Amino acid sequence: MRQSSKKPSLDSPTINQMSKVSYQSLHNGTDGFSNSNLIGSGNFSSVYKGTFELEDKVVAIKVLNLRIKRNSQEFHC
Repeated sequence: MRQSSKKPSLDSPTINQMSKVSYQSLHNGTDGFSNSNLIGSGNFSSVYKGTFELEDKVVAIKVLNLRIKRNSQEFHC
């Protein structure tokens, strides 16, 4: 197998660099998860375009369908 010499991008955040975002911020940034911000959806999740007021960034927000047993089990402590 050939190893990739590609270095991680400095623009790609790692777990330690990610900040916590409240549900209210996500709700506001997607206009209440409106269909106009829906990028795509599948059996397990939907993805919305969102923006944050304090940061001038556009982000993709993935919302898992917790009615799917597998998805809800992954978030139990």
